[in-house]
Amino acid sequence: EGMVKHLILLATMLQMILAYCEPPSNQMQYWRQRRMAFGSEGVTYYFGGDRPRSRSRVNELWMERHNPCEWTLLQLNAPPSPTRPRGRSGGSFWFASGSWYLFGGSVGNQNDQEFLNDLWKLDVDGKTANWTWIAGSTDPSTSGSYAQIEGDQEQNAPGGRCYSASWVSDDDLLYLFAGYGFASTQSPGNLNDLWKFDPKLQKWSWLSGSPYIDQPSIVPNDSSQVAIPGGRWFPSTSGILVQNCYYLGMSVTLDAQWNMAYNRDRWMYNIASNVWSSDAVPPHYGERKDTTNNRELSSDLLIPAMLTLSLLGIVIGAIVMKAKNRERDPLLA
Repeated sequence: EGMVKHLILLATMLQMILAYCEPPSNQMQYWRQRRMAFGSEGVTYYFGGDRPRSRSRVNELWMERHNPCEWTLLQLNAPPSPTRPRGRSGGSFWFASGSWYLFGGSVGNQNDQEFLNDLWKLDVDGKTANWTWIAGSTDPSTSGSYAQIEGDQEQNAPGGRCYSASWVSDDDLLYLFAGYGFASTQSPGNLNDLWKFDPKLQKWSWLSGSPYIDQPSIVPNDSSQVAIPGGRWFPSTSGILVQNCYYLGMSVTLDAQWNMAYNRDRWMYNIASNVWSSDAVPPHYGERKDTTNNRELSSDLLIPAMLTLSLLGIVIGAIVMKAKNRERDPLLA
């Protein structure tokens, strides 16, 4: 059974290589570093990101159809307005009730850190895209407002941030956890606050976590303590939603000198009970033996696993080479 599953995975990855949708050469300017990708079956959208050389943020919106391959520029780069969000990287996207939602992101750099806390709704109909501002500030240095925990008071609002974990519950509520940016002050750092946004009420609820940056994790020793992950941010989508529980994967913390440390702790958030659990592992298939710092695959899965990793390396290498070629393209300047 394990061999069959890995052969299916290999076939799927091979299909991905053959179906790779290369943009036409006259549309290479779409390719931005740290752009945000989101999509549904058969379609991927790309928003924002950096121009590789100037490092300026853009607010272009592209659509990629997979079968057949077709690229469409839905919106050109333009100044921000009441109907167009500002260019950024590291924002969070959700899909709920037929619309996309965008929150926050970074508009600064290492020497001039600025983070957004605006919330936008995006509706796409064919090749027409419309943005609607929902909440938040246009000021890229807005700190959070922690008026009432587990409440939906008007004053509640997360501070500007980037690279947060985000997910949607079964009842289409938007969840936002952690990231790098502002808590209750305008000193940026690693966040560990958890927020919920109700699109119908258009209100934020502060569910847990601290209004201060760089908080350590709390792993309870007894029932008198409450578990909570420490401050962190997520360089990519690092979680999975299973049976109304969200499992967090790899995360990163930064110190004042921008040195990175990778977190390998595992957490689960139960949406129904609003409770965090440490050392949580999502459901998986295949035999596996867990030790303190190592996971051993059963012998019948070892060869397929090695083949899968080899093929994955080929895929990643091809994508990296294409990206480097695009960065050297004069259209990217």
